[in-house]
Amino acid sequence: MVKPWKELNSDIEYSCNWFQVQRTRLVSPKNKIEHDFHHLIQHDCVNIIALTEKHEIITVRQYRHTVKKISLETPGGVIDASDPTPLDAAKRELKEETGFISDNWYPLGSFHANPAVLNNTCHVFLALNSRKISDQDLDLTEDLETEFIPLKVIVDRIDKEEITHGISLAGFLKFEFFRIKNPDLFK
Repeated sequence: MVKPWKELNSDIEYSCNWFQVQRTRLVSPKNKIEHDFHHLIQHDCVNIIALTEKHEIITVRQYRHTVKKISLETPGGVIDASDPTPLDAAKRELKEETGFISDNWYPLGSFHANPAVLNNTCHVFLALNSRKISDQDLDLTEDLETEFIPLKVIVDRIDKEEITHGISLAGFLKFEFFRIKNPDLFK
């Protein structure tokens, strides 16, 4: 039976605005061997599957320097200390990144993007009947272009690997489960 490892000590080796690197010394309950593990401490985040009244999914394109490519993604971002709830963060991020809002929100669940090295939780929300009310309100380090993808072709776009962002893909999986359980919302 798998058991939790015992923590012996822990410290922060590096810290910046976006994350901290934590080293933790653990001992295996199975063989009593001690080992250092490193992981990133990050803020929890939100991911939004936003559909327009025309059943188009709102996506954004942005340059991701870690993979040196333009990435097609769903809107999202970190939950700020000023956000009372993950839903408030999702509403803020959708409006900031796309200029769209919705009065019709559904929580789709949450997941851990990569618990081997990341500690944070990503909360996924569906925003139906999204409508544009303003221009984007981007941070100084953001450069996003909005793209609308018809719902009926999103699986094809994913299959062609036009969307490779893992958090967006997990969001689409949560969305598909929701669509199967609520088919009347998508007629």
